Amino acid sequence: MAGSVLVDGDVRGGVTAASVALWTLLAGPSRPARVLGIDAGAVYLQIDELAAADSRDGRDHPSAVVALLQPDAVQLPIGIVLPPAAADLVPVSVAGSPVSRGEISIGWGAITLAEVRWPVLRWWNPSIPALELPPQSITSGLDPDVPADSLDPEMKPPDELVLGLAALAAGDAESAVRQLIGVGGGLIPIGDGVLIGALAALAAWAPDSPNRQALAAAVAGAVNRTEQVSAALLRSVGLGFAFPELSQYLTALSTVDAVVEAALIELCAVRGGSGEAMALGVVHQLRALYSGARTSPTSVPGFED
Repeated sequence: MAGSVLVDGDVRGGVTAASVALWTLLAGPSRPARVLGIDAGAVYLQIDELAAADSRDGRDHPSAVVALLQPDAVQLPIGIVLPPAAADLVPVSVAGSPVSRGEISIGWGAITLAEVRWPVLRWWNPSIPALELPPQSITSGLDPDVPADSLDPEMKPPDELVLGLAALAAGDAESAVRQLIGVGGGLIPIGDGVLIGALAALAAWAPDSPNRQALAAAVAGAVNRTEQVSAALLRSVGLGFAFPELSQYLTALSTVDAVVEAALIELCAVRGGSGEAMALGVVHQLRALYSGARTSPTSVPGFED
């Protein structure tokens, strides 16, 4: 993939672009992909594991989930943005079921749709930035409540969600994951959205802390309890990759200026409530960091009492 260009901004041009989180997958041998689902401008693909014995490069290649994205879709950290010229070859949903236009494969620096090869020529970096912890006073303006827009108006928040948020704020990673993961249904359940926000907050504000290690380990041990797409996103954020809207919200909180509200609005617009759940995870994890900082200041880089 020599000659590829790394970009951090607009990837809506006329060429195929991909998240650098997919570099290893795309650089590896070509493997067939099958459609998992179609939702909100994205086609989700499952790429199966390839053992070293069956690989041309003699290496093991783990399974993966990849999202084929429309140019104006949210830039998922597991995403490949296809140019408009590829639209007629992308799988579609017919009567609620995915229908492929032909065989799909990914590898050797490209994605192939119905025998047409689309090499990845541009890249974006979804890495979560390392940030200074916001001043504790900012939490007074953050809403700790369950996001009502993410739930049926006639429903109360699931008990697991309420208990999971309390465990997250208390710094109990195992209990938080046990209560939250998979709760809410959908490709990205609301409980998973909370965990994505919490993991991103730790990657930004406490990247080397035991808190991050504990939550990442608890999530890694439980991803088989949720949807495949959501599990892939949880793994990705555990490695330090996120949605641009989520990284922008974290950055806005750390800079503490007038862009915080605008960044929150953009995040809450992500995927019909998933973004709001992520913001909720950020808020509760931030409160947990402050609580931990008071008893062990060295565990939270950038904190000053």
